[in-house]
Amino acid sequence: MTTTETVVIRRPEIYVACLSAYNRGKQHGVWIRCDLGENHIERKIKKMLQASPIVGAEEWAIHDYENFGNLKPSEFENLKVIAEAGEFITEHGELGLELLEHCGGFDHIEEAKIILKEKYQGAFSTLADWGVQTLETGGELEFMGNLKKFFNHEAYAKDCLLKREIFVLHLKNQIHIFASY
Repeated sequence: MTTTETVVIRRPEIYVACLSAYNRGKQHGVWIRCDLGENHIERKIKKMLQASPIVGAEEWAIHDYENFGNLKPSEFENLKVIAEAGEFITEHGELGLELLEHCGGFDHIEEAKIILKEKYQGAFSTLADWGVQTLETGGELEFMGNLKKFFNHEAYAKDCLLKREIFVLHLKNQIHIFASY
């Protein structure tokens, strides 16, 4: 198994706009980091609304976002979900983002957390490297003795992939492998 590369991913952010100002043709809003929890986001929104050029402004919407990959938060996305996604992406970098996208997005954060915790096999240069680690370190080929050097680890790994026993995410020059069961 190879070690994962350290990848710097920018923290997910949302741009929250004051709707009272927006509806009157004024731009007033704030960029908010999404990896510091739901309370942080709520405080930033409240502070932005208090500073609005429209007295008594209460309504807001998400008008832009950054660093959520292919995920697209809606204007009124649940702040708890936004915060959980932001924390997950920040903690796990590109792998977390890709896994969250693979699982189906914002509504599947818990599933992505479980898969990463319980089913992640590691990062490898090739499928064959995963096959070697899985079979040889697990002792499955011990019965073959000297013949095990002829075992096709890549074919085994491809078979596992075809049978959907594993799934892979490709990031940079590595293959991240997850058990499907």
